[in-house]
Amino acid sequence: MRVPKYLTLATLLAVTPLFGQIGAAAGAEPSSIEPAAVEQADAERLLASPSELIRWLEQHSPRLHEAKQAAAVTRSEIAVAGIHPNPALLIGVASYAIGQTNPSGLSRAQTPNLMIGYSQPILLGKLGLRQSAARQRSAAADSGVRQSLVDVAAASRDALGVLSATDARVVLLTERLADAEHVAALGRLRLERGDISGIDQDRLELERLSVARQLNGAEADHASAQAECEAWLGARCSALRDLSALVSAPLLEGRGPAQQQVDARPDVLALGHAAQAAQTDAQLARRTRVPDPTVTAMFTRDYLTVAGNQPYTLGLALTIPLPVFDAGSRQAARSEAERAAYQAEASRIRRESIARVTGLVQTERQLIVRLKQLEEESLPRSSATVKAAESAFHHGQTGMTELLMMRREHLAIALELIDTRLALFQNRNALRHELALDAYDPFTRER
Repeated sequence: MRVPKYLTLATLLAVTPLFGQIGAAAGAEPSSIEPAAVEQADAERLLASPSELIRWLEQHSPRLHEAKQAAAVTRSEIAVAGIHPNPALLIGVASYAIGQTNPSGLSRAQTPNLMIGYSQPILLGKLGLRQSAARQRSAAADSGVRQSLVDVAAASRDALGVLSATDARVVLLTERLADAEHVAALGRLRLERGDISGIDQDRLELERLSVARQLNGAEADHASAQAECEAWLGARCSALRDLSALVSAPLLEGRGPAQQQVDARPDVLALGHAAQAAQTDAQLARRTRVPDPTVTAMFTRDYLTVAGNQPYTLGLALTIPLPVFDAGSRQAARSEAERAAYQAEASRIRRESIARVTGLVQTERQLIVRLKQLEEESLPRSSATVKAAESAFHHGQTGMTELLMMRREHLAIALELIDTRLALFQNRNALRHELALDAYDPFTRER
């Protein structure tokens, strides 16, 4: 399966080596260094239980860890949004005489005013909106973690399936190559005795070389699949021993109505929370029309009492900014546009997802029919035909050309069976991804 855009990430796992203990006592024989036990991602266990795969990814997926950390940072913004503006402290000196004093003859210490002031900005109707927007963005980040889990689980499961299928192809072609080499060796003996012609022997050798080329390509595909699997699961992966387990993997448990499942997808919910946050931002921008006043209290010590001034005074002031040039209308329009964009994207995802689910369900039915035909009709009949042809060939009742054609057809059917099982598995995995059946709350572990 060509996994969509979520397959854009290669994850790495830092493995800590374990060292054996070497000779503690003087003269003691150094102990052997035990190799570190490296945990493998077992396809048998991880594909049989979706919850096991989720637990594995929680421990080994750096992408999930990064997403959780980002969500935790976003959560902390709720408290930050509730902080009131800091007050200001004013300390100043005024009326310091320069040159002639009035009345004349006053000393420099008799003229200045010492002032100490305290100013506090007051937010009117904005603090609650800020916290509301922060809570909505936090909810969007939490949904983003859930979507990351859905994406990584789908990609990891697909990697395990591809690894198992390529492993099955390698095993099948290895057996087929051994058989082809054995037949070619027997053919050489028969050629020496004159039982077959040189052309027949050349056909056997070409058959052996053809299978060898197929095996070489399958081994390269298997190595690539192993590397991809390690990248997603953070450890070396082991393939399924029986490829039929791909078809029986419980991928669609907990499946409900498609529309209901799609509406509950984490990415759809995240866009809904982001749209609500943008709407709240628009409301907050419109509140700019309501100016935030600043209250100032001022204490003054006046030393010019000879002029009849009061030595100690207390003053209060109220500063009101005027929303003449910036009334928040442009910021509100931008936030409204963002809200509309989020809603349009969520609508598009729902519409496209429903269409993909419909197509995947139809494809699943076709693959099930095709798989049943291969398992119950084509492969058994092909096996019986090859055995009969081999027996007839040894008794001189059929030619080399007919035998080789039947053997190639049988190999093609066996490889097609592997590909069909993988295709059905990938189809169901894609359906599980579209319905977001691997989603759960990243902090409470609840759906």
